[in-house]
Amino acid sequence: MRRSLCDMLNRPKNLLRERELYTVQSEKVDEEISNSCEDIKQRGTYPENPGSEDEEKFPIVFIRAYYVQKMLFNLMYASQNLYYYALDSKSSDLFHEHMRNLSKCFSNVILTGTEYEVDSAGHNMIRSCMVGNCVAKTEMEICYFTPGI
Repeated sequence: MRRSLCDMLNRPKNLLRERELYTVQSEKVDEEISNSCEDIKQRGTYPENPGSEDEEKFPIVFIRAYYVQKMLFNLMYASQNLYYYALDSKSSDLFHEHMRNLSKCFSNVILTGTEYEVDSAGHNMIRSCMVGNCVAKTEMEICYFTPGI
């Protein structure tokens, strides 16, 4: 007999721990994953044209400071937008290589030339994003900025 979702969620907590937790070791995955442009583009959905006239008229500039997580790019990519990434200077060489390859594959992905040490307390976050902000203003007529982490 199939259990309903409510039945499963209302189980005593100790019963929920019957199964072992499954954890992905992202460092190992990053080392093993192919980083060619062709493979990058096959792993995500990257439309080549804006989805609407409004999207084309109102491009967005995303300015992000990144340490390790590059998957957000897969979720928010649109060809008319610009993506400026300020990489944390503490990031691994492998992460830097992956991000350089990403910027080579997509003409609207730009890495800032200056890197700062960024931490979870936000130190140097604004400084990193401001580098992207200054560069972005010179690239195109921008309608919307979304600085952030």
